[in-house]
This record gives sequence, C-alpha cells and structure tokens, in this order.
Amino acid sequence: MEGDKITLNTEFASDATIYARWRPDLKSTAPIVPSAPTASGFRLKAHIGTMLVVGTLVVTFAVLASK
Repeated sequence: MEGDKITLNTEFASDATIYARWRPDLKSTAPIVPSAPTASGFRLKAHIGTMLVVGTLVVTFAVLASK
C-alpha cells in the first residue's frame, strides 16, 4: 500500500485530495447473511405518506376526468 497514514492529528499545509482504500476485515470468519423479510407483512405507518400522495392524485384525476 502506498502513501502516508492519516489520523485525526494529521495537519495539512494546503488543500489536499485524500484517497482511501478499504480492505476486508479478515478477522471475522462469520459469513454475512442477509436478513429475511419479517413476517409482520404490510406496515401502514411505513407507507402512509405514499398512500396519501397516491390517493390525492387518484381523486384529483377522477375529479378532472368527470368534468
């Protein structure tokens, strides 16, 4: 790996561009398993804003189409 290690105490004399490279954490041997969707199903609170917008649009278009 090239370059200097930057810490919280690093001071720059002028503007600088910092490039970062990440390496996998080889210490952890446990596989990353994605979590399955919950069985709780549809949650109204999570989608209430979308439902209000869609409902308003549907009513607006219905009123405009009836004229």
